[in-house]
Amino acid sequence: EEEEEEEEELEEEKEPEIPPFLYQLVQPPSAEESEECFEADWKEMQILDVVRKPEERKKIRAMIKDNFEELRAIFQRLAGKELPVEYMGANDFLAFCKETGFFRHGFTVTFVPIVFKRVNIMEIQSEENRGKGFVLYEDPTNPEHLFTRSEWIESMVRIANYYNLSKTMSEKFKKVLDLCLKKHTRIVKDDKTREFMKKESTKKVYGPYLERVYSIFERFAHMDKTMGSSRYMQIEEYWNFISTMAIGTLGIIRRNINQALAYSQARSLEDDRGYITDYPEYLELLARLAFACHPEDSKEEALKKFLDYIIEKAVKLEMIEELEEDDD
Repeated sequence: EEEEEEEEELEEEKEPEIPPFLYQLVQPPSAEESEECFEADWKEMQILDVVRKPEERKKIRAMIKDNFEELRAIFQRLAGKELPVEYMGANDFLAFCKETGFFRHGFTVTFVPIVFKRVNIMEIQSEENRGKGFVLYEDPTNPEHLFTRSEWIESMVRIANYYNLSKTMSEKFKKVLDLCLKKHTRIVKDDKTREFMKKESTKKVYGPYLERVYSIFERFAHMDKTMGSSRYMQIEEYWNFISTMAIGTLGIIRRNINQALAYSQARSLEDDRGYITDYPEYLELLARLAFACHPEDSKEEALKKFLDYIIEKAVKLEMIEELEEDDD
């Protein structure tokens, strides 16, 4: 038995060590980052016209803050099914209301476009009418009338305002929030890809490919000196990767391509440039694309097939010429 254990130890020692920079796991946002993101979203929410009492706003703020990370993850998975992945359009919002079961207590499908439009109109306090109301205006930076995350959360406060219940606004909002969390938290919990990336068996699948996978990332990602001189892949660069590597020929649909990008995002602060993908998120993104392209295979086999494909494609495009030299 001792000899067998020694042999197993020797075999483990023979396995090539993977440099830490080549295999990195996606890191969840820190408490400080989450707090900063919540504060930015809360600042953008415009609920003074429907929640007039300060004590009620305070209670609603606390509920949103306590569930903010869950709401952030849910929005990532519900937005961008037909539109840019970082936003939610009118059709997605209608689907969200139906799926969540909001149509009750006086809120009907008729009110959905009214809420959607109202949230998308900015409000400023009138200089001449200070203290008496707000002036509404169209936001020129959002001409397509899409929901940002903060607008999506605000919409749930406005839905609560339609509920004809003998309750306070904070109590009605809690009902709406509970419906959302009960229905949609499972889509976050059911996503096991991040857990899959933590497995040693996954790391072993990636192992032989990592240098070339990293080289491909370098070809498509740009260097951003404002973010620690690291490489990041913007949405346009991601779609350039999808197009150049002909990922669509593998039978994957556009929604899955959008979802792979959105679900891999771990940063709590999305800036004006929209989603940007760093290297750890890119590794996870490849796994998500692999599962969508080869749903009939085990996750390990699907990942191996997908990595074989993109590397073979990169060689044909002369993006990683060193491949043949290494094989020799």
